[in-house]
Amino acid sequence: MKHKTRLYNVFFPLWMLLFFPVTWLLVVPVNWVFDSLVLLVAVAAMRLRKKKELYVKSIFRVWVFGFLADLAGAGVMALVYGAASLFLKGETQAAFLEAFMVDPWQHPAALLATALAVLVSACVIYVLNRRFTFQKQALPDATKRRLSLVLAAATAPYFFFVPLNWLI
Repeated sequence: MKHKTRLYNVFFPLWMLLFFPVTWLLVVPVNWVFDSLVLLVAVAAMRLRKKKELYVKSIFRVWVFGFLADLAGAGVMALVYGAASLFLKGETQAAFLEAFMVDPWQHPAALLATALAVLVSACVIYVLNRRFTFQKQALPDATKRRLSLVLAAATAPYFFFVPLNWLI
């Protein structure tokens, strides 16, 4: 069975944003709203003062860093795809790439590789928010770490795990 590779499937929703520009009208505000909800719930749960000021000073960076983290995760996925294309052969390659591009739940290695991409994205979210978003905020270091951790855990690109055939 000849496997036809389709690299664009690796980059959902990035490829969708390129081929269907109108999706930006949905993705941008949905990410803003979701990041806002996570930040506001975390701030409220931690009972921090000056919630509005913290939100206003932080949300834009939280939102931008989320997109950058998604790109980092997509980069990991591209590297995995390239490595699999170079080093795997035959049926092993076909099975892995099909699962990796379409439904990572079909192959343990594809699921692990997808989890790695999500983990890298979460780490990027944590580091960027910790070092840049909350750096100048008048908060204890432990609070900055907790806020960054909550944002990383809640806003990582879990959509990488969604089977592509569910979406199109």
